[in-house]
Amino acid sequence: MLTTAFFVLLVLTISFFVVSPIIQSRMMKGASNNKNPNLQDLNDLIERKETVYSQIKDIEFDYQMGKLSESDFKELRQQYKAEAVDLLKQIDEIQGQDVRAKEMLHQQQQKKEASEHGVKYCWMCGTPVTEGDRFCASCGKELE
Repeated sequence: MLTTAFFVLLVLTISFFVVSPIIQSRMMKGASNNKNPNLQDLNDLIERKETVYSQIKDIEFDYQMGKLSESDFKELRQQYKAEAVDLLKQIDEIQGQDVRAKEMLHQQQQKKEASEHGVKYCWMCGTPVTEGDRFCASCGKELE
């Protein structure tokens, strides 16, 4: 009876130590997703990119050790490189969205500051216009 109780206690303890990191990582991901989903996506993509780079290094090492044939090596390397390129494009897209958002915010702040100082802008393209203009010199739209 004592051995059975000890065995059950041992299994429960081991289960706790195995499962707790998994639960904690899911909780951390959930918390970070609420803060900034783009940042979490970016972190995931960067992590996947590093994994692919590591896989490329591994297959190069395996090829040098003679564990992979040349045709298998070339095929695997091509697949991993294509995946890495795709990940890099996705990373650039997310980072580009952040840059564009910051630029738009900066432009809006400049327009607000300028409008407070009497400078007006075209409603269509954002080009500065003078007081007597009826049409935008840049895009040709009628000014309000």
